[in-house]
Amino acid sequence: MDKRKFLEECIELKVRRRERIIIILPMGLFLLVTLPLISESWISYLGIAAFILLIFSPFLIYYTFKIRNIIKYFSEYEYFEVTLDKLESSIYGRACFKIDIMYDKKRSTYETRPFFTTQFMNLIYLNLADYMNQNVLIAFNPILKEVVLVKKI
Repeated sequence: MDKRKFLEECIELKVRRRERIIIILPMGLFLLVTLPLISESWISYLGIAAFILLIFSPFLIYYTFKIRNIIKYFSEYEYFEVTLDKLESSIYGRACFKIDIMYDKKRSTYETRPFFTTQFMNLIYLNLADYMNQNVLIAFNPILKEVVLVKKI
């Protein structure tokens, strides 16, 4: 798979980008709302802006780092077609799948990231029912020992 096609189709990149947008939107909206309220004092506005950036920047850095790692290790990925059938519960009402991969003549079990949810109208994560018992293409990174969900087949 070439890099351009990978970047267009990678489900995990799309989810990570949505997570980053969900962090940026409240930060920007809060700054826009506070600007008219504190328009007489730019110093206090800059103080509030610095405080908001201090709160939200760790999340932005984290999601940007995760996106960068997926793209950085593109050349290291081994691709496998697997069926998502072993469901595991995870944090905040989300779920992940356990998958078995045969790599270097050894069968190993890995977990996808917890991007699946049953919540109605979720804007960030994937609907669990759409992926249960479906064949997907995954990219396995043997260096980091992690699985990246690429696309549904």
